[in-house]
Amino acid sequence: MVALHAGLFGQQRTQDLPGEVAGVPGLLNIHLDGASLGNPGLAGIGLVLRPERGPVQEISEAIGQATGHQADYLALLRALHLARELGYTLVHIHSDSP
Repeated sequence: MVALHAGLFGQQRTQDLPGEVAGVPGLLNIHLDGASLGNPGLAGIGLVLRPERGPVQEISEAIGQATGHQADYLALLRALHLARELGYTLVHIHSDSP
């Protein structure tokens, strides 16, 4: 498997990724976002987990009062905790936040 990474100034590079090892899940793509109504305001997070094999999981959670940046950060933390719980060691995070 090969991953494509966008670098600075639009440069792209590829990287060979290790294949699946027996008993170890492959790559997990996670798309995430956080948002708040007001800054700070009522906030929530959304995650889409897309494993190489298996079903796609969609998760949304209310997180209470937060800024947009805090919501994005909490979405990232939730995503990484879920990846670890599911046994993934190779994760690609897709986010609209730098």
